[in-house]
Amino acid sequence: MKSLLHCFWTGPSFPQSLREFIKTWVAYLRHSNSDFEIVVWLTNDSLKEAQDYLSSGLGNHIFNYKRVQLPNVNARLIHAQINFNAFYIGIYETILDKHEEIFNNVTELFRKHKYYTSISNIARVLIINECSGIYTDIDYLYPNFDFKFPHDMSTICDIFYWEQPLQFFMPVIPLVGVLAVENQCLILSQKSRGGLKKLIRQMAIELEHNYHDLELSGKLNSEFLQDEVTKQLSKSFFTTDLEKQLMTAYQQKDATQYGSINSQLYKDKLHISQPTAQESYFHIHPDLGLVDDSGTRHAHYKPISEVTYVAVSSFFIKNRGSLSHSELKTMWDDFSQLFDKEHLTSQFKFTTYGGMKCGMYNWANPGFSRLNQLKGAVQTVEKYYHPKNKKTVHVHIIKRFISECRTIIPKDCSPRDNDIVEKLNNIFKIIRTNFTSETIPPTTALIMLKEILITVHPTPNITEIVYCLNSSKYTELRKTIDYEKSQLTIDDIDGFVRS
Repeated sequence: MKSLLHCFWTGPSFPQSLREFIKTWVAYLRHSNSDFEIVVWLTNDSLKEAQDYLSSGLGNHIFNYKRVQLPNVNARLIHAQINFNAFYIGIYETILDKHEEIFNNVTELFRKHKYYTSISNIARVLIINECSGIYTDIDYLYPNFDFKFPHDMSTICDIFYWEQPLQFFMPVIPLVGVLAVENQCLILSQKSRGGLKKLIRQMAIELEHNYHDLELSGKLNSEFLQDEVTKQLSKSFFTTDLEKQLMTAYQQKDATQYGSINSQLYKDKLHISQPTAQESYFHIHPDLGLVDDSGTRHAHYKPISEVTYVAVSSFFIKNRGSLSHSELKTMWDDFSQLFDKEHLTSQFKFTTYGGMKCGMYNWANPGFSRLNQLKGAVQTVEKYYHPKNKKTVHVHIIKRFISECRTIIPKDCSPRDNDIVEKLNNIFKIIRTNFTSETIPPTTALIMLKEILITVHPTPNITEIVYCLNSSKYTELRKTIDYEKSQLTIDDIDGFVRS
């Protein structure tokens, strides 16, 4: 069986965040010589956008005619490439149609009201049960390039193994006094494939039972998206009154204050329009709480969360049994070592007045989403247009780097190495002929450096060449790739030459 890493996207888009996720993980798995394959599950509306994007551009392709059948996937997958990075596309409806009609009905309800996150909360359970492997949200797990990723699913499951018939895992974070179970990632062993049928049946019952409340929640979400406060926050620059205070709370990572100001912004509006569920999943496990009455999240999400997040988390806890604090820490340490720990920790960078770390969610709050977008835009501008990065690059440094690359290539050259040296000589001649001044702009230097690295990238000596580039004499040249980094890795170079 193939070891699979799944993600999911729905809605009429194929965004940059998803594209970057695919490229980063494909490159990392290739670097790790791992048996894992990426499967991106799309709904029909997002599939159309993916087809449009992948039908053009260097290294992009979608092989609509080439449907692949993997042993542990009861659906034909579409083979695709993005910037020469190969992955599979799965059509979510092929899995959805195998289950009870209520899942289809709720999916259509959420799609109508643009409740895309809730579609994902159901989809991840159906996908992982059908195929086994690892499911992750695209903004949750990030590769740890300091280590190689495990070769296959059996290696992953060995890390978390305990004596239970069902090998089903979720991240459990040992916060003080709180049981923090996260559904951003689900892991199901290949031996346990199909083992979540009981959970899926329970979710179906709860969805049927709470369908009226879900309809009301959907309507409230549509109202929320159309509300004038929401529209204003979605385009705001946070310069006046409460919006400015919201930005201050965001900068200070103060979740309590942020929630309080958010409540004031929506005073007498949607955050108090809470549907009353006749029965709730909440009683199943008292430690699983939902933050939705302070204004941090909006209350109409609660009934949906109770039959998705709480249902899955409760199932996991019951299957696992009692969890001591030391066991929680061990499980979290075992899990987090596989991925970029700083990235995982940043999910909990906000704090309450009590000092408790908590997560904030941009899908639940337009102000938070907008502030994240602005922060990302500022970081991008600073990275590429940083005043220090406007300095010119000396031409002789580029020439010296080419000369060093030529000396690193073995003397008893193979035909391929001869070809590489010849290409380096041509680049050297172009620079000597066309750049007579002592310095050139960093953008021009970046183009020349990319040509050099593309040329030497196939050689087994790439590690030595990267080591050379990381020396202090090439600092100004190296900074054209990434101004913030003091040292570049082989994976940085791999990503750069493929970008």
